[in-house]
Amino acid sequence: MVPATSSPVGALHTASAPSTYVVATTLSIADAAIIEGNSGTTTANFIVSLAQPTTVPVTFDVATKNSTAIAGSDYTAISLTRVTIPAGSTSKPISVPVIGDAVIEGNESFQVIVGTVAGASLSDGIATGTIRNDDTTLSISDAAIVEGNAGTRKATFTAKLAAASANPVTFNIYTANNTALGGSDFIARSLAAQSIPAGSATYTFTVDIAGDVAVEANETFLVNVSSVRGAVVADGQAVGTIRNDDAVLTIADAAVAEGLSGTKTLSFTVRLSAVSAVPVTFNLATANKTAASGSDYVALALAGQSIPAGSTSKAFSVTIKGDTVREANETFVVNVGSVVGATVGDAQALGTIVNDD
Repeated sequence: MVPATSSPVGALHTASAPSTYVVATTLSIADAAIIEGNSGTTTANFIVSLAQPTTVPVTFDVATKNSTAIAGSDYTAISLTRVTIPAGSTSKPISVPVIGDAVIEGNESFQVIVGTVAGASLSDGIATGTIRNDDTTLSISDAAIVEGNAGTRKATFTAKLAAASANPVTFNIYTANNTALGGSDFIARSLAAQSIPAGSATYTFTVDIAGDVAVEANETFLVNVSSVRGAVVADGQAVGTIRNDDAVLTIADAAVAEGLSGTKTLSFTVRLSAVSAVPVTFNLATANKTAASGSDYVALALAGQSIPAGSTSKAFSVTIKGDTVREANETFVVNVGSVVGATVGDAQALGTIVNDD
């Protein structure tokens, strides 16, 4: 008995009986997606492909069909007959022009349909073309929160659209570790298929922050937005900052004898209750009480001051002006504000000018 032999794909095969047939390959068309654009046209390319090359040409017809996208306003319809994939080739691109506009709308779709195939069998003859709307943008903003010493606090993040959309904008949102760790510093969250409804422009997402009494640096985690539909992503990642508040900052009162002439220095010290692993920053400024700046003392206003990491104090001096006027003791205050990296225990010191006339 003579063993059977195989024929190449697309080649004629003659059996012992007087019949002749062609060994066929399969043909399919793949989906395509494209960003719409705000004007003019862009091209969506659909690939019609064969599972294997053939020794004979493969021909087919192709035409578009409306779905949520409408020919003439969203894309340009095509209707082609007898498109050919030459013998030895495996694919043919089909181009559909997509019409750009600045209308805020949802993603839209149309179909590209293949039929009347000769030289191959059809395995998938319908492709979906997705026109991705890019007329509004989505971003998510950073957030910061003071940690607290126990329990939990909520850090709130807001995802925003540049303009409200006529259709829902959907996305996934989830947290990720950075220097802060899910489970110990914050409660990890992951939500799928979230939505900014049609006509709205914002969405809020909260993350529970775990308080503790450890003296440590500020810590950060990330909130990511992914799989966005209905908008273009302008900023898909927010940074959440957990501000450590386990060192307490205070400023102490101070007093000095006025003197009869010239000037003297009155020193104030800003202190932390514990060493911090990061700098603690603040602003400092004097304010009149019964003493008047200019005549009794020289006003002081300092921004961006810092107690370095590893230190617990910083001293400041206020210049006091002497005179020979008999008067009561006079006072002014030194205020500490905009503190970052510590909890404020006492933010105001009283400066007393003791009269010695």
